[in-house]
Amino acid sequence: MPVAETDVSVELRGAMEAGQLLLHYQPKLKLAADRITDVEALLRWNHPERGLLAAGEFLDRPLSTEVAVELGHWVLRSAVQQIAEWTAAGIELGVCVNFSPRQLTDPTLLDALDSLTAQAGIPATSVNMEITEAAALSDLPLTVERVHAIRERGLDVTLDDFGTGFSSLTWLQELPVSMLKLDRSFVAQLGKHPRTDAIVEAVLHLGHALGLYTIGEGVETPEQLERLRHLECDAVQGYYISRPVPADKIPALL
Repeated sequence: MPVAETDVSVELRGAMEAGQLLLHYQPKLKLAADRITDVEALLRWNHPERGLLAAGEFLDRPLSTEVAVELGHWVLRSAVQQIAEWTAAGIELGVCVNFSPRQLTDPTLLDALDSLTAQAGIPATSVNMEITEAAALSDLPLTVERVHAIRERGLDVTLDDFGTGFSSLTWLQELPVSMLKLDRSFVAQLGKHPRTDAIVEAVLHLGHALGLYTIGEGVETPEQLERLRHLECDAVQGYYISRPVPADKIPALL
């Protein structure tokens, strides 16, 4: 049975119709090349009364299934349009889009992806999908099926917040993801506790042993950056590299 319409769902539908939603982009630095090769698309709401809101300030409440799917399509469509604009300007960047549990169970997801990228004239591989443990575990068999289908299209799929869930190692072997993002809680403790450093090193080693591209999230100091470089992490993301910024600010960062 569909989830009942909630106040936040009604507000978000109105925000979409009023053009109040937008995307900001946070760069990821590829360490071997020392350059930005990808960005993560992050939802923002230019609220008429509360100002610019990050997603965590309004997506922490339940959305109706219908609105969650509509919002997911809006984000995907906006990201694809931005990729097309950057490509036309000679800027080649992969864009990572976060997918919620409801999006992963949406039967129209893959057709929408194919249609949007074809209309924009860009390869579907320009889009990288990111899922959290919560999204994956909401319906693991279906998630595995969807991730397989996404990977068959040549897209990368990132497993976000790795290390925060009790079952991560168990179901990591089932999910055909291609990238592993180390949770910011571990990165924040680098250099402060020998056990944290050992855990981070072990996770990065595990990721590489599985053929996964590894990303350190939440890098806020040069010491954290250099420690992850020393541990052969593939890429980093965080305020030390750049805060999330509007699309027109990305070219200057490159």
